[in-house]
Amino acid sequence: MNLSQCLDILELPRDVSSVTFEEAKEAYRLLVQVWHPDKYGHNEKLRTKATSKMQEINAAWSQVEDYFKSGTATAIQRVSQGDMVIGRSSPGQVIRDFYARRYGYF
Repeated sequence: MNLSQCLDILELPRDVSSVTFEEAKEAYRLLVQVWHPDKYGHNEKLRTKATSKMQEINAAWSQVEDYFKSGTATAIQRVSQGDMVIGRSSPGQVIRDFYARRYGYF
């Protein structure tokens, strides 16, 4: 499953550069609330469908989360409070900038 397919499963735009980590996490949590198998304990067919859907959602979330956490995002979009750091060439520089803004040092 590629990243675009993962974003489709999470019902997000296919262009990952327009998605922040917080938006992806919010989409994941919403889908978990809708598709969690425990909600469908009264009906075996629905629970089976929900279980299958949750496995797909969890696999997609795992790849999207890994993408953001690996630092391969072109703009590290998970910097706290919606700050966007765009155009940095290395993830290390983004992290140093984040700590410098937040704590005043690195």
